[in-house]
Amino acid sequence: PYACGHVTWLLAQSQRPRDAAPVDIAASLFRGSTAPIDATAIARWADGPTPGAMQRLLLDPKQGWLSAIKRDWGDVVEATELQAGDTLPQPLRGHLTGALMAELMNADCGRMGFWTQADHFLIEAVPACKTLRGDMRVRRIAGVSPFDDPVGAWLAVRAACTAGQPIALATDGPEATALACPSPAPDMPIRDLLRLRPQTLERLGLES
Repeated sequence: PYACGHVTWLLAQSQRPRDAAPVDIAASLFRGSTAPIDATAIARWADGPTPGAMQRLLLDPKQGWLSAIKRDWGDVVEATELQAGDTLPQPLRGHLTGALMAELMNADCGRMGFWTQADHFLIEAVPACKTLRGDMRVRRIAGVSPFDDPVGAWLAVRAACTAGQPIALATDGPEATALACPSPAPDMPIRDLLRLRPQTLERLGLES
C-alpha cells in the first residue's frame, strides 16, 4: 500500500503541483498504513473540478491501473536505496527523524514522550524510563545528528546494535548517556526513495 499510494500521489503531484496532498494519501504515506487508497479523492484532487486524465487512469476499468502499475513498475518508478548523507524530501526526512527517537524511547520507557525541535529532541518526564530523563535534550544518536542525516543515524544505530554496543546519546548534560539496543534491533521503516522516471506522465496519458 505504501508504494502504490506513494506512486499515485507522485503522479497526482506531477500533474497538478500544489503544496497540499490528498488527505487519504497524506495521512498514511509514511506510517505503514494498510488503509484503502481513495482513488476517487485523488482523481478529484489531481484533475480539479472537471474529470480528466487522472480519473480515467484510476477509475476506468479498461485502463487496468493496478495490473499496469505492477506490470510496468520498473518503467514508471525508479527506486533508490537510501544512503547516509542523502538529501531527502522534508516529509520523509521528518518522518525518519522522529521514528528513530520513537523506537529508542519506546524501548527505554515503554511509551513515547518527546518534542522534536530544529536540532534536538526534548524528552518529557516518563517515570518508567530506564535511562532517559525529563528535560533531556538529545542532539546526536550513535554519533550522528538525526536532524542533519536521519538515514545515517538509523544506520549508525543498526551498526551499534549489530556489534553488541550500546547506543550513545549526545545531550546537553555533562554525563555520558547510552541506551541499550532495542530487541529486536530497529530497522529503518522506509529504505527506498521512489521517483517517477522521465516521460512517465506522457506514457500514462497524463501529460497535458
